[in-house]
Amino acid sequence: MRDPDLRLTPNRANVAAKVIDGEAIILDITRGAYYSMDGAGAVIWAGLDTGHSLGAIADLLAERYEGTRLEIEQHLERLTDDLLHEGLVIASSRSSPASAEPSPDAAAPPQPFGTPTPHRSTHTQALPA
Repeated sequence: MRDPDLRLTPNRANVAAKVIDGEAIILDITRGAYYSMDGAGAVIWAGLDTGHSLGAIADLLAERYEGTRLEIEQHLERLTDDLLHEGLVIASSRSSPASAEPSPDAAAPPQPFGTPTPHRSTHTQALPA
């Protein structure tokens, strides 16, 4: 895994995003593309959005999902690589601890870990005006 102390943050100059009912909805306003992620992907996005380090996000995923720590770290790195490549997140200089829990349901039993993948669409006609 890349540096566990690294913090990535949404690229707020180009991205509008919100986690709603366990799904991250991410709009790249410069390209007119939108992305959605649910499950672990939404937890990861919420962690990035609230300033958590990659190590803290991996810890949270290991608590909430089944799978080995290595598998979780590999999926986290793959997803953050995708998000960086798409320009949806940038490295953050923020070094203070995050202020909020990335996602509700901390007391839920561990869930199967599905590969977090951003689903991309450029069909914005489905979005409300």
